[in-house]
Amino acid sequence: MSTIENKMLMRLSLCCLLSAGPAWAQQMAAPIRQVTYEDVFKQGYSVPKWEQGFLVAWKMDTSSSDAEENLALYDGHGKLVGKTRIWFQDASFLRIEDAAARKDGNVAVVGWAVTSSGSHAAFLADVSVTRSSGRIIQTSPFEGRAVGFGPDGTIWVLGLEVGPGRRTEAAPDHYMVQHFGTDDILKDQHLLRSDFHCELAIQINGVPRVVASGDRIGLFAPFCRMWLELSPAGEVLGQWKWNPRAPVSNGVEKLGGARMASVRSVALTSGNELYGRSDWPKPHSLLRFDRQSGDWTPVGTSAAETAGAPFLWLEGNDGDTLVYGSVGKKLAWFKPDK
Repeated sequence: MSTIENKMLMRLSLCCLLSAGPAWAQQMAAPIRQVTYEDVFKQGYSVPKWEQGFLVAWKMDTSSSDAEENLALYDGHGKLVGKTRIWFQDASFLRIEDAAARKDGNVAVVGWAVTSSGSHAAFLADVSVTRSSGRIIQTSPFEGRAVGFGPDGTIWVLGLEVGPGRRTEAAPDHYMVQHFGTDDILKDQHLLRSDFHCELAIQINGVPRVVASGDRIGLFAPFCRMWLELSPAGEVLGQWKWNPRAPVSNGVEKLGGARMASVRSVALTSGNELYGRSDWPKPHSLLRFDRQSGDWTPVGTSAAETAGAPFLWLEGNDGDTLVYGSVGKKLAWFKPDK
């Protein structure tokens, strides 16, 4: 594990298929505010994430011929805080897998790069877009797939270790979670691969996520259809697994066409309520997780539609307020009814 200062070129600039949908046990209230983000939703960019008062957006793939910024941070009023380009001098290609914002505006980024000689290097970056500075931690052979900040500002990475040819099946037993301190030094590791039936960080059936509340770290593993919670010290507080809601083909819960029954994104509120987004039981459904039953319950969203801000995608949360993407390049904030 090595830390390399100032090496980035940055510039600021068919199982358990349900025959009918369940009752709508909870209702989504009308949004309490809406903000337009004109420059966030771009081709080639991942769905942005709202975290700790910021919206972070990133371009997934960058080549050596692409000189534009690939990471941007916006505030709660739709204004650009700053943007930068993450790059390595000897790279020919760079992939950003995930990014997360901290309260002070720093951004953690996980990804990997291909050098001009063809070798791969996985990394964790801790970036200040306003100061155009950052620190790179090389993590190979561990490759992060999801990243988030804990309640104390430390960095949690969910990932996997690869073997020769970047094949996961060739990798030895390894920890799937790495925990870095605020000094960007690896503190500890958690969750041995051999203790689980599948790789938590596989990007099939959805995108893995690392989220946090004031007292826990949440790990969302859509390929495994699993949710885990860790204490800030790394102790497992609980883990839940749910059944697929549609026939599974190549690991994906397919409803027909482009629709998927899987939970695609999640948010953990300050009160530890877990919400998700799915195309089940209807397109653009908001779901709430019931830890007692280990299942997802639909939340009614008609009030948002009536207000002209239909629910499309779950972006994150502000405390106990959920933040979602709507039409017209807008984000909207609402508090779910109890």
